[in-house]
Amino acid sequence: MWVADSLQGDGPPREREPGRVEEAMRSVTRQDELDALQDLVGRLRLAYGSADAATVEAAVLDAYEMFKEARIRAFVPILVERRARAALDAGPPTVPENPKTPTGPREGSVAALP
Repeated sequence: MWVADSLQGDGPPREREPGRVEEAMRSVTRQDELDALQDLVGRLRLAYGSADAATVEAAVLDAYEMFKEARIRAFVPILVERRARAALDAGPPTVPENPKTPTGPREGSVAALP
């Protein structure tokens, strides 16, 4: 029943079993969320064609982890999309070509002992 339908006053509100509606809504929300995230992966794979599928999925999963425990779920998919796009726009982490490595044993290492 839509909210507008309930406002038209078609009689007194029906009694309901406590917890059943909340449980049903939780599962619907999670399924809707899952569908939205799967759709998001597909859209991002098209938008970021140079990134492989595993990279796109990892970006979405990493972003989703930040919102996994959110109590209000309505905006989770859009927030995940924003974070995933930001991560994909940033590209993979880069390693310097010539990282500075110590030329001798580090102080306190076994090789530094006399």
